[in-house]
Amino acid sequence: MNRPLSPVEHHQLRLQLEEDLRAEGGVLTLDQITRRGFGEVTEGLPRKTLELRPLVTTKTDRPITFVAVEQAFLAVPPRVLLHAVVLAEGRHLLQVPPEQLRLMPPRSDLRCPDAVWERGAPGTGLDVAVEVDLGYAPRVVAAKLDAFGPPPPHHLGGGYAGYAGTLWITTSAVRARHLRARFAGKLRHPCTFVSVEV
Repeated sequence: MNRPLSPVEHHQLRLQLEEDLRAEGGVLTLDQITRRGFGEVTEGLPRKTLELRPLVTTKTDRPITFVAVEQAFLAVPPRVLLHAVVLAEGRHLLQVPPEQLRLMPPRSDLRCPDAVWERGAPGTGLDVAVEVDLGYAPRVVAAKLDAFGPPPPHHLGGGYAGYAGTLWITTSAVRARHLRARFAGKLRHPCTFVSVEV
């Protein structure tokens, strides 16, 4: 059994949690916070529990408790919250420094990922597209992966974003394996498929 935290330890851990929440876009799930070792210091932080499907093809909803550094971070649609915590977990899992992950504005353009991992100086061609997949149709997955990469040889014109690689994050290990098997060796740029728990 763990000993109780001293008031000083509690305060320091709480400050660290708030710093982590800000670095992750303001919100994480209670499960994520607990896995990171901050479960004892969440009292008083704004929270919201929603019944959600972590993947649109999941048959049943499950309760997911979101914890935020400020109430305003919880005042977005449920899918936006889920999207944010999946992106945060993928970043954390792969140890991408928060300052290297730039969120992109939502757009319908297939070439625009959810975020860009800025791995080098601007213009070096090292940036990686980061996409959260909560259940895209197979044709959308294929179109996005193709559009994120460089143009095919002898291609004239636009239509390709030219990222050095893609990080594809989903909430299902089965889906990540399926996508890895389907697209391995078939893309013009490297792609990493990962699954995360929220």
